[in-house]
Amino acid sequence: MPTTTVLVLVPGLSSNHVSQLAASGTTDAMAQGTVAPEPHLSQAAARAVLLKGVTREGERAIAPDLFSIVEETEGGDAACLCVHTAGDIVEELSAQISTDARLIVVDWEEPHDAEWGEIAAALPEANLVVVGYGGGGEASAFLAAGPDIYSGARVDATLVDLHPTVLSLLRIVPPPGPMTEGRALHEICSDTYLNDDEQAEVIEHLRAVGYVE
Repeated sequence: MPTTTVLVLVPGLSSNHVSQLAASGTTDAMAQGTVAPEPHLSQAAARAVLLKGVTREGERAIAPDLFSIVEETEGGDAACLCVHTAGDIVEELSAQISTDARLIVVDWEEPHDAEWGEIAAALPEANLVVVGYGGGGEASAFLAAGPDIYSGARVDATLVDLHPTVLSLLRIVPPPGPMTEGRALHEICSDTYLNDDEQAEVIEHLRAVGYVE
């Protein structure tokens, strides 16, 4: 069974915010990077792109989001939380993880300077992926930590890269349909929990549908 993945969506989390957090040293062990700005997208549209991996409006309307993909997978379960205070997030996520949810998506409403390194350390059994979006012309950022994340890895990304990256962490082969415009960020996440045959099968399928080169 894949490790639970927690995807935290943080409106306006910029690369400058993450740089300020890095100065404290609390995020040194987390994989991280910038997310290229998408100034033509509204905040709501940017959130949809994160969950669907498609920027093209017509195709995005019919593309399955991460929730539906996970729910259609055998044994799959997904949950969505809206967290208002930093003090609640560890308790609420721990409760959801205990239900064996494969994917938990959190809409974050707190300030950007949450102690993400401490939150990740409090949830060692989960893959935590924190992503900024909707920053207009300013680059957003992401942070990640967990059993299948390379500690301290650095890579630049785009909004559409997070969708295939989350599917890769969940060991879910993308379904037929509109093709994502991004790629799985294998610079930051490990596929070593797959056996050789499973990994070869997944990579071959991802290559066939354009998720990886």
